[in-house]
Amino acid sequence: MKMVVLERPYQPVRIEIHGVLDIHDAQILADTCQQLLSQGKCHLQMDLRPLQRISEEVFPVLQHLREATQSHHGSLALLATQPRLHQRLHKFDLPVYSPSETASFAAILH
Repeated sequence: MKMVVLERPYQPVRIEIHGVLDIHDAQILADTCQQLLSQGKCHLQMDLRPLQRISEEVFPVLQHLREATQSHHGSLALLATQPRLHQRLHKFDLPVYSPSETASFAAILH
C-alpha cells in the first residue's frame, strides 16, 4: 500500500490509497487517521479510486474510523469507482460516493 495524505487550508484532509489494502496496512491507515484527529483534523476524505484490492478484514477498520471521526464531530467520506467495492462499502454502511456523485461528495466535505 502507498498512502498519500494531502492537507490544504480550510478543506478536509484527503487520503489517497494506492495498491493493495490489507489488515496490516489498515492499522497504518488507522494510526494515521487517529493522529490527524488528535491534531483537530476531523473531516477526512478517503480516495479509494487508485486501490487495486482490499481485504475483507479492512471494512470493520473503516467502520471504526467513521465512528472515530463522528466522535470528534467530523466526517469520513469514501470515494470509490469500482462497482464491487462500492457495493461492499454500502454493505458495511460506509459513506461511499461515486464519480457521478462527486458534487455531493464535495458538498458534504466542504
